[in-house]
Amino acid sequence: MENIRHVGEVSKLILEDGVITLTTFISQFRSDQQKVRSLFLRGDFLEVYCNSPLEVCTSRDVKGLYQCAAP
Repeated sequence: MENIRHVGEVSKLILEDGVITLTTFISQFRSDQQKVRSLFLRGDFLEVYCNSPLEVCTSRDVKGLYQCAAP
């Protein structure tokens, strides 16, 4: 969560200078997403949810994170 919060705060600072930022977060907890959203004014935060099949994610995973998490 600390990394997600930090990226959110930096994005807010950049936005205050008039620059639109795009960031990616991998967070399984809705509470983490809500904490970042709460940093921004209404209308300044847009969340895009991408749903990909597990097979696609695994085939694109160059760091092997999906393989480590597999049951």
